[in-house]
Amino acid sequence: MIPFPWPGCSTATPPGHLLLESPLLLGNDEAIATDDIDVLAEHISLAVPVRDIAPLGPQQQFRHRSSYRIAGDMGLAAATATPTRLWVDENSECAVVLLRQGSAHYHLDGHDFFAAAGSSGMFLPGMDYIQDTSLASGLIYNLSPQLLGRYLCEASGGNLHLDDAIHHLQCPQAIDLKHPSIPQVLFGLQVLIRTIDCLGRQAQPDALPLVRLQEGIYALSAGLLMPDYAPRALSSWQPIP
Repeated sequence: MIPFPWPGCSTATPPGHLLLESPLLLGNDEAIATDDIDVLAEHISLAVPVRDIAPLGPQQQFRHRSSYRIAGDMGLAAATATPTRLWVDENSECAVVLLRQGSAHYHLDGHDFFAAAGSSGMFLPGMDYIQDTSLASGLIYNLSPQLLGRYLCEASGGNLHLDDAIHHLQCPQAIDLKHPSIPQVLFGLQVLIRTIDCLGRQAQPDALPLVRLQEGIYALSAGLLMPDYAPRALSSWQPIP
């Protein structure tokens, strides 16, 4: 299993040629190193609406490896890329970014946010944004805020009302990966993502196994966003009809 960096571990980014060869979180076997930036945009667009993409640096030095899976209504894209700028349009979905290596800067809603492997992820609420990455490797997936709000309420044990949960999901958030409850959440996500990966790119997205796995990612994503509720999200998850 390919781990996310745990809090306290080394997050130094290896040289570019080594990072490009490192395993992706999903779809590693079919991902090839290429300079075709449109392929990277196509894969990321399964999770968020990419308006434009460009290398940060000379075009001839741009390289990436990327792949994807679809589970239910969720697109998951894994990528390793040399420094890149991404412009994303406003949309009705939200998204989570988790990095295994490197870092990313986000500008949205008039504010700047930072995500780094081993210390912070990023929750993106559907606003348009600009993302600048270092030489980095990670995963992005999309979520319905209405459904995620229901999982937040479930994880809270009734302490959070749905309207409050939806309001919470309208704000960008740096995800604290150093919270003591987060390692178990990340481990659970790895298991789910690995299982989705093993089902293959050709699996029907609306097949029951993939829909159930998608529900698991919703439940654990609630734990990522509100880590005080993570133990309940981990122990009491069940599909919400």
